[in-house]
Amino acid sequence: YFWGAVAPIETRADATKLDGDHAYSQACERLRTGARALLRGLRGRVGAFTQRAIAAVLDAGAPSQVVDIFSASLDASSEERLAVLECADPRRRVHLATELVERSLAAIEVSAGIQRKVEDSVTKSQKEYVLRQQLKAIRDELGEGGGEGDDDDELAPLERALDAALVKAPREARAAARRELRRLKRTPPQAPGYGASRTYLEWMAELPWGLTSQERRARRLAAAQSNDGGKGAAPDGGSGAGAGAAGGVGG
Repeated sequence: YFWGAVAPIETRADATKLDGDHAYSQACERLRTGARALLRGLRGRVGAFTQRAIAAVLDAGAPSQVVDIFSASLDASSEERLAVLECADPRRRVHLATELVERSLAAIEVSAGIQRKVEDSVTKSQKEYVLRQQLKAIRDELGEGGGEGDDDDELAPLERALDAALVKAPREARAAARRELRRLKRTPPQAPGYGASRTYLEWMAELPWGLTSQERRARRLAAAQSNDGGKGAAPDGGSGAGAGAAGGVGG
């Protein structure tokens, strides 16, 4: 045989002693209310059969059953579950289980709120893009639009910059820029590749297409002088005074 230390746990006979305890009844009702809300929040993550079984316990089961089901199934630590399991006081058990239920319910509500905000933001961006495209199509149909180069288009400044920059660019570069610009105009601003495509076109618009080596050096020198307050380096890398001195010695 075995020796062991035992402690009493709640039985049906013990539970009947709490029937007239108003505070205990209120605590049990709070637990059931939170558990029902949590069960609704978990809809879609829990099977239909499991939902019906838990709902039946919530409707007709003893408080101890509700405590056992939710303390065992919630995303709680082992220490928290053990605290509920080893607790012999029915009031304390209900209190501990209620804390776990309400904490899980709050986490679900926060997650759902974030998801709604994300969905609303994406939906709004998509709706605005569709409406802009519809408005542009209506203007084109009425002859009031300017086609792809319409100044109302947010990409119009970029298109004008490309037109000016690519005049002396190779034919392949111009064709690639036009192709990328057409693709960008068909891409919603919230699409993953929109920012990278626009950055690429802005970079192409800033390249010194068609400039000779001497013109590029002059441009770099002007930029250096502007940054240094007029004390920039000479194109060959030496200072102006040093170059003059070297010329005098050579003479």
